[in-house]
Amino acid sequence: MNRQTVAQLDQPAAQSALRRPLVDRGVHVSVDAIRIAASATGGHPHMIQLVGFHAWDHARQPDQEITSDDLRAGIATAENTITTHLFEPMWRSLSDKDREFATAMSQDDVESKIGTLAERCRVSSSYAGVYRQRLIAAGVATPSRYGYLRFAQPVMRDWIRAHRVEGGPEGGSG
Repeated sequence: MNRQTVAQLDQPAAQSALRRPLVDRGVHVSVDAIRIAASATGGHPHMIQLVGFHAWDHARQPDQEITSDDLRAGIATAENTITTHLFEPMWRSLSDKDREFATAMSQDDVESKIGTLAERCRVSSSYAGVYRQRLIAAGVATPSRYGYLRFAQPVMRDWIRAHRVEGGPEGGSG
């Protein structure tokens, strides 16, 4: 599969991406609700699109107002959608060792130091580099700065943490 990397948006850009289509249509949405929704997306364009779509879908009067409750419902539905359609298939496609490496990454809150991941997985630094490249190629991770890695979809960290069963979420071997 040929994966295209889509850059994450910073928080102001994510807020604008959620807010602009609504405001352009004359729909009211609070600044605080947009901040919460943008934060939940981690700036990932696919999540922004899903949250916006599902918030609109949950709204009783989407042509007039999108409420904080609509956005929270949109976030929950978007997380479920991305789990079912992205994380689970992605997880199943990984080898057991790739999953171990991703699970080790999930222990960190923002980014993971490659050397620390090597220690957690009991592999050499050069071998950790192999897993780093494999997770990047699979779309699971992205480099954050020299020697560090982060999840391409920050929500995946929470998904792994919530579903971890001896080496990560269930889902077959790859």
